[in-house]
Amino acid sequence: MLQSSRTTTSIDHVLGKAWQESFRGPHGSKYKKAVRKLSNLIINQLLPFDVVDCDEMQELLDVWGTPFKTPDRGCFTDSSVLQLYHTFRANLMGLMATASHIALTSDGWSNVNVDGYEVIVGLYW
Repeated sequence: MLQSSRTTTSIDHVLGKAWQESFRGPHGSKYKKAVRKLSNLIINQLLPFDVVDCDEMQELLDVWGTPFKTPDRGCFTDSSVLQLYHTFRANLMGLMATASHIALTSDGWSNVNVDGYEVIVGLYW
């Protein structure tokens, strides 16, 4: 299991009392869902975490008339994305537990700037 050496920042800690009170209200589940969807967007589109800190993100939400105030990137790096990782990993481990065969392939390369890349692909059946 991957453990962070830094102190984990919880969503509640980042946003404080107003955030905690919004969980008790009727819109609390919407806010949690919005944070989860924004986390999925960051991961699936390979966006940098600091996209949530830019003024343009909040301006976009303001144009839509959304009262959603984006949490800072610490919320995503330490809490939201980490929760998604653990959920995905648990689901994958459950699927792989039923596999009778596993095949692994790896490859490594570098670009013109000598940045190294490595990929491992696993197939199971």
